[in-house]
Amino acid sequence: MKSFGLLRTNVGLTTNIKVMVKSNYSLSLDSIDSAEELSLDSYKDVSFIKTNYYDELIPYFYKELPSEIAFSIKYDNDVDTMGDDFSDQYDEIYQYGARNIVNNKNYLEEFEYFAPLYLTNNLPKKFIIFRVDGPGLGVLSKDNFTSEIINNLKVIKLFDMTKESPLGEWLDMNFISNEFFPKTPLDMDFRNLEFSTWNGIDYKTGGYTSKSRFIDDILDEEKEIFVMDKFILDSYRDNKVVFPNIMNFSFLFDDSPSTPDEKRKWSLNRYLGFYLDDMEMVQTISPYITPFLRDDIVIMDGNIIYSPTSTDPFSDEEHGNEGWVSTRPFYVEYNGSYYKVEQFVESVGVSLQKSKKGKSKFITESYQTTEVTRYRIISDIDLTGKESELNQNFGLIDSDNRLIDYNINFIEIDGFEDADVWVIEIDGILHNLVADDDGSIKIVTDYSFEFNQNDYDYKVAGESTKISTLVDYDNPPKVFKIYKLKFSDIKDFDDRIIDTEYSKYEYS
Repeated sequence: MKSFGLLRTNVGLTTNIKVMVKSNYSLSLDSIDSAEELSLDSYKDVSFIKTNYYDELIPYFYKELPSEIAFSIKYDNDVDTMGDDFSDQYDEIYQYGARNIVNNKNYLEEFEYFAPLYLTNNLPKKFIIFRVDGPGLGVLSKDNFTSEIINNLKVIKLFDMTKESPLGEWLDMNFISNEFFPKTPLDMDFRNLEFSTWNGIDYKTGGYTSKSRFIDDILDEEKEIFVMDKFILDSYRDNKVVFPNIMNFSFLFDDSPSTPDEKRKWSLNRYLGFYLDDMEMVQTISPYITPFLRDDIVIMDGNIIYSPTSTDPFSDEEHGNEGWVSTRPFYVEYNGSYYKVEQFVESVGVSLQKSKKGKSKFITESYQTTEVTRYRIISDIDLTGKESELNQNFGLIDSDNRLIDYNINFIEIDGFEDADVWVIEIDGILHNLVADDDGSIKIVTDYSFEFNQNDYDYKVAGESTKISTLVDYDNPPKVFKIYKLKFSDIKDFDDRIIDTEYSKYEYS
């Protein structure tokens, strides 16, 4: 089973603790304010490092706080009270979603995305946050969800959850490579006089533990499903065992909604965050124009580029191409990757050659080594016979943010219809890709782009940044990577069971 997001957490299982992941991957613990005691500064922004074990952090964080408070669920005893303020009608304290950081004095970021995660040994690889412009006052349905939401997503922040990041290292150490992590959170034994065990983190001492109790009393007679659920839930609190498989994550981020020309400081927007099972790089495009190759070149064994009509496979005087020069590197592209070409001299044997010294009338003959200049593609991939597949990756962005090739044709992405969301990475910034009505693939972004022969400008909030596309020995070709996103599931606890005579005993 894969890990999945939870639309709501249950602090009766996890306690009122959440892991704050800052923009720079610094980690800290913070409290969920289910009780007044939990709002104290001592439970805010408690920093830890990637080598700390989560089961040891819990007693350190709570500092002898009574378990009843740590496990407490907010209840204002107001179910019969009516209010005209939405905050009094619906409590979002445990809800998956974005919000302003209440304790902003503790953090540099303005927003947090609260995203409870049910953990298994198959963790997500990323967490991504999108913005959809506008307050979203219309009615959403399955018929307009793509046009209203998917096609308007703008990427705000991506968090890496693999071992390439401090967060991923911490997750692996605690939940994947940790031999003490429970195989199951609950072991139910329905036989008489046999213990069932609640597995998790010991609230008082830290470390993983198993607490046992008989469940004969609750099994001896038929109970409503609500009673059984409550018994299991309360047993975690009563045994002072923290449920091990739910982690309350909050990802911190900033955002400055803009157009290419100005900031939208006071705009109303929506944010959507998702865990990703995968972010697969499918292809690349590049504004780099590779050196022209002669039409008759072939690639021989050892990735040698050979032209039967010229010693230089890059020389093409008919089209004004000067050929090989030693002052800059030469690259060829294959399947979206760029490989440097090296020039070398090779001995091909010994032959009898005539020579004449100075003004002498005598011609001498001698055996001399014959050398030829060759060109080799530096790659571990065998490119023999693939000359027709080289240098096919040119692409840029036009003034309407559409992907186009060298001949101003729309670029196509194989299998584009197989995924709902694609993104392109340009200089470390991700942008959403959508299919436009004219058949093009278009970038949805706050930015605008202008490509020139040796550079390009991207502009946002009235500020332009110029990026050079010149290639030299310190700067390889610019490559824009295109990814297909695979979203993790999001699930919910079923707490809206209709209380009927049937539902008291079973439900699906």
